[in-house]
Amino acid sequence: LVLDVERGSPADRARLRPGDVIVEIVDSTISDLDDFRAAAERYRDRDKNIAILIRRGDLTSYVTVDPRDRE
Repeated sequence: LVLDVERGSPADRARLRPGDVIVEIVDSTISDLDDFRAAAERYRDRDKNIAILIRRGDLTSYVTVDPRDRE
């Protein structure tokens, strides 16, 4: 569950919002915080876009985060 999104961050620009549920990052299923931390570490230095499957209310969709998109 996304609790907060830093303004101006790559996640903010990808339109992730508090309340979104992260279901999958690239090809890693996210079931709990440990899964999220492991995927975040695995893709920390990635130089390609990161596909994140989210659930927002009744809608499930992908958002794309560009990890190089930093202000």
